[in-house]
Amino acid sequence: PNDAYHHNVQTLENIAHEIKKLNSYLIHISTDHVYDKKGYNIEEDIKLTNYYAFSKYAAEKVAESVESCILRTNFFGLGREERESFTDWILKTLLSGDKINAFSDVYFNPLSMTTLILKLDEIKNSKFTGVFNLGSRYGMSKSEFIFSFAEEMGLPTKNIKKISVDNANFIKTYRPKEMRMDVSKIEKVFMEKMPSLRDEIKLVAEEYNNEI
Repeated sequence: PNDAYHHNVQTLENIAHEIKKLNSYLIHISTDHVYDKKGYNIEEDIKLTNYYAFSKYAAEKVAESVESCILRTNFFGLGREERESFTDWILKTLLSGDKINAFSDVYFNPLSMTTLILKLDEIKNSKFTGVFNLGSRYGMSKSEFIFSFAEEMGLPTKNIKKISVDNANFIKTYRPKEMRMDVSKIEKVFMEKMPSLRDEIKLVAEEYNNEI
């Protein structure tokens, strides 16, 4: 709890303090972990189920003290050497022949990092304010995501096993099962539909194939 507060809330308090002095504008990256309601969650459907979610929501309240755009999101794609992404881990694990326990009852609708960066640039230039879900359309379970990504990469799926997150004894704290976000609010701002998650997976697989 102390680490969550220090990294997610106190750090933003310092940033917001400087933004007030500079009369500047903040784009704050939040999380889809503030949701856990069945179906697609709209921005008002807050349900905090662990300290991480609580600290991220508290940080949003800090961000609201200045002119800001708060984005609840999740993303995937080519990571950096010092920080492995979700798809980096999937690729590395499957290439090594190790097994993956894939959660069949945890749902999300992340964006590719490429699309996220493009949308952040649009937001930076327009400077609109408020709280928005920023994700892909038509989410899926994490197991479906892993299978889809493996298939797009042309990798065998025999080592992927579907399990319930309730049976994952390696997870020490509760994690939300339903993080799919309704993105209609931000689609109205952009005046265009967000890409589907399947199209985002294809885009990221192409990026990996170009790197290999």
